[in-house]
Amino acid sequence: MAQKGGFDLSKNQYKTIHTFPFDSERKRMSVLLEDEVFAKGAPDAILKLCTHIQENGKIVPLTQEARNKIQKSYDQMAQNALRVLAIAYRKDIKKAITKTEEAEKELIFLGLVGMIDPPRPEVKPAVKLCQKAGIHTVIITGDFGLTAKAVAQKINLADAKTPIITGENLNQLNENELKEVLQKHKKLIFARVAPEHKKRIVNALKELGEVVAVTGDGVNDAPALKRADIGIAM
Repeated sequence: MAQKGGFDLSKNQYKTIHTFPFDSERKRMSVLLEDEVFAKGAPDAILKLCTHIQENGKIVPLTQEARNKIQKSYDQMAQNALRVLAIAYRKDIKKAITKTEEAEKELIFLGLVGMIDPPRPEVKPAVKLCQKAGIHTVIITGDFGLTAKAVAQKINLADAKTPIITGENLNQLNENELKEVLQKHKKLIFARVAPEHKKRIVNALKELGEVVAVTGDGVNDAPALKRADIGIAM
């Protein structure tokens, strides 16, 4: 993307001092250069750390009106099945930074980036086969809910009425309420969840007498994979 924007990365003029890697709790990562920090991650995770925005080359305070406009753009991109990253930075840093919270604060918002990650052609028939076999499929993802729903609708794992339950919503439910939700809805999306949420959902399904299989492709899926009757590491 930087190259598309005209940056010549072959010159290697950016010296990285430290990298704060992505993790599923923060939902962002950042890189410390000599006197700047660049951050990217989930828009909701990045936006809450921003105090200013860069517009037409000028840095101005980030107003509530601007935040609402960014959120609207984010929602529109997500509804088109785009995975969205927000990008922000800090400049003129005068002291050594060693902690994440020191690097990722008072950021200047730069913009949103949308990436298409379409389902593979073989996914839709595989889902149909699972449904025919009586397998009840629940989507559990760290992604934004609207993005997950847009993709899920393409492969018949969701429809317009499918509820989206976020990790934040999950924190408000007790175990009985979670079981009621799992029993009530044939199609269900859990979004913006943390590893402990995935494990909790697996526990609830097992207590309901279900035989649970979990697929996962990252270290954040490990607790749920281990707790499931069938753990499928992708």
